[in-house]
Amino acid sequence: MSETNHNKELQSAAVNTKEKTVTGLFWEYLEKLGGEAVSLVVSVVLARLLGPSAYGVIPLITVFTSLLGVLVQSGFGSALVQKKDADEKDFSTVFIFQLGLATIFFIGIVFAAPYIAAFYKNPDLTPMVRILSLTLIIGAVNNIQHAYVSKTMQFKKYFFASFTGTILSGVAGVVVAFVITAHTNNPVLGAWALVTQKLTDHIVDTIFLWATVKWRPKLQFSFTRLKSLYSYGWKILVSSFIDTLYHDIRTLIIGKMYTSKDLAYYSKGSTYPKILMNNLNKTIQHVLFPALASHQDNIPKVKSMTRRAMKTSSYLVFPAMMGFAAVADQFIYLLLGEAWMPAVPFMWIACFNYAMWPIHTSNLQAIQAMGKSGTFLVAEIIKKISNLAFLGAGIAIAVLLSFESTTDSVIVIAMSSIIAEIVCVFINARPNAKILGYGLFEQLRDLMPAFLMSLIMGAVVFSVDLIPFHIIIDSKVLYTVIELIIKVILGIGSYMLLSVVFRVESFKYILSTLKDFKKKKKSKKLAKQ
Repeated sequence: MSETNHNKELQSAAVNTKEKTVTGLFWEYLEKLGGEAVSLVVSVVLARLLGPSAYGVIPLITVFTSLLGVLVQSGFGSALVQKKDADEKDFSTVFIFQLGLATIFFIGIVFAAPYIAAFYKNPDLTPMVRILSLTLIIGAVNNIQHAYVSKTMQFKKYFFASFTGTILSGVAGVVVAFVITAHTNNPVLGAWALVTQKLTDHIVDTIFLWATVKWRPKLQFSFTRLKSLYSYGWKILVSSFIDTLYHDIRTLIIGKMYTSKDLAYYSKGSTYPKILMNNLNKTIQHVLFPALASHQDNIPKVKSMTRRAMKTSSYLVFPAMMGFAAVADQFIYLLLGEAWMPAVPFMWIACFNYAMWPIHTSNLQAIQAMGKSGTFLVAEIIKKISNLAFLGAGIAIAVLLSFESTTDSVIVIAMSSIIAEIVCVFINARPNAKILGYGLFEQLRDLMPAFLMSLIMGAVVFSVDLIPFHIIIDSKVLYTVIELIIKVILGIGSYMLLSVVFRVESFKYILSTLKDFKKKKKSKKLAKQ
């Protein structure tokens, strides 16, 4: 692809921002919805085949690869999207730098693998760590492609790459799980199915992006360009590293202090709310940043877009998380089985935490898009210092109370994250009071309709638990299915009814946007004919 065509494609992304944003939201949501739907089916099959012990192994080793992955991939990709005049040399420079850095980390983790296994007193982890570390190099290859897709807002191409990778990796993981469970009862070896799934997903995603996205790296490297991008990107990189380290610290502590089953319950309890949250919130995040960055010189416009993102995402995420918490018992029992029921309390905690993410995301994306990476970094440092204090308090309480069940101790540690998330809301909102004139109280006023309606919906759905289905129906599976169906219908119905009765603005906006999108798609189809 010539540099002239490359620059034209980048410039065209700034035209018709609303239309491109809506289209991007459609393809991003479709990618998330389709991909996560397949992931949900695969994870259920693997969870039933492998059990909690095997699932508890993977978080232990992905801690290290995810942290190094942040160092390789974070920061520079955001810098490329944020930079208005990013050109061919910028993209190639970052590609070469990241690939070299990933290779160094890969070699380092290959040598460190035995020591990581020794830390957890499990020699079987050594080859798994080494194989998973290949994702560092693969991630460096496709990270710039992701940045290019975001920069030019070509989310349709990313949809096909990601969705195909999800399907093929799921098939590979299930096949390996069947083979392993048929020949061994060792739960640790069952984790190889999960390793296969993760590695295959990265490989297929990279191959399809390479085939569909026009951009190709060239032998162009500029220390001046790298330094310029680094001045913005290093703050985002450090912020992402701190955030990843903070969230992975719980995994490290639980994996070291308690059993692999406890870690599996903790990890699986947050997995499904995260899948649902990603469908709604991450879709907006991926499209919002480049859209905001294209208007960074127009503060009123950025504020308006940030408000819209926060109101719309909270309108969708709040009831989704409340509803998921209300059906947690039925969901875990029917999908994963009785063996996974200890994961339910962790799902409740995760639902509360993820409900806060639309507030975090909208504020942080605005800060980044305005080029305030220093402010972003300071906010991350303040948040993580305070959050670590809450984590330490949770660990101390768990140790002092000396629960008979190790799972109860892990629940106390997990609960410390609830207070941490609430504190983060205040910290993330504060900078935008000065940057955009959009402070915490105005944000809370925008969020209040969705919050109150979600509380009412939650009360309605949780009331179903008071019905003694077990007296009427003998089969536990049957009455659990009936409970789940009734809860889902009541939840969706009550929330929609409240939206119509109170004429909620976000509800009307979503309907209007969908109608406009449908009309434009129809007019384009007629124009082609």
